[in-house]
Amino acid sequence: MTLTPSTVASPSTRASASGAPLAKQRRVRGPTRGKRIKRIIAENKGERIPAYVTPGMRAFWGINANKVASEIGTQIRWICPIQGFYSSWNNVSDEYKNLILQAVRDKFKVTENDVEGTELVEQVFNEKANLLYKDWKWRMNDFYTKTAKTAGLDAYQHPFQKMPLDDWKYMIDHVFKDPKREADREKQRIANEGNDDDGNGDDGGNT
Repeated sequence: MTLTPSTVASPSTRASASGAPLAKQRRVRGPTRGKRIKRIIAENKGERIPAYVTPGMRAFWGINANKVASEIGTQIRWICPIQGFYSSWNNVSDEYKNLILQAVRDKFKVTENDVEGTELVEQVFNEKANLLYKDWKWRMNDFYTKTAKTAGLDAYQHPFQKMPLDDWKYMIDHVFKDPKREADREKQRIANEGNDDDGNGDDGGNT
């Protein structure tokens, strides 16, 4: 079964496929963002950069595999909203997902047996995006924790990677300090302690 990748408006227009503006974005862009990819495309005679997936290894392969993953992470950080932050990639709206993945497809030609848009290709795209979204969220929370608890600084005045202060305040108040999240962490801590207790004294069995 072959799936046709969704065709959506370019994220550079900062508008949705329906014509409505996306959530307000004010991420800081580095001056060299995208230049390396553009140079590689130019060296490839204007063609998209190739990469591939195989059924045996559910991941991007080829010399450009890391570049595909890096571009997915870049587009996630640029397009996904901070205010109204989604708890996971699975909860990100289809509109944002399509914009992110199409922006990557505009630069990379990812195939399975020389065919684009197969079910496996789409699965690998989404699995990688899920991992990168989790990593982004973890790194922001780790930065907040180290700033507030380890360094003893006012976390509100020290945003992650020069994020606008109002966006960073939203992340602290609505994500990192979310009561439900704290309760879930406490449940997980208790569950982990219970697992440790169950394993005390057990030195048998296979590893």
